[in-house]
Amino acid sequence: MAKRVNRAALKPQSTSPSEWAIGGVGAVLVVGAIAYFTFLSIMPDQALPTVSVEARFPAQRTGEAYLVRFAARNLSSSTLAAVRIRGELRTGDRLETSQPCLGH
Repeated sequence: MAKRVNRAALKPQSTSPSEWAIGGVGAVLVVGAIAYFTFLSIMPDQALPTVSVEARFPAQRTGEAYLVRFAARNLSSSTLAAVRIRGELRTGDRLETSQPCLGH
């Protein structure tokens, strides 16, 4: 004897509105991510950071060397990780140099 097949059980179930909404949100996120990375890839590289250094005088003598205080400012929107500043102080024929590294 042949089994009876319930045709209603074989019909595919329709997709619920919440599944459509979640799928739509996922599609928007994927398309947005692709658009964002495409935009980043075609944009020109940012310019190098610009640093302004201002010496704060007077220089103070400390033993045989001098101490010169200075202020450094980042004038660009780019961030800086480590900045090496070279300073020179001349007194007569004597030249004193220093290269402090500013970390952030």
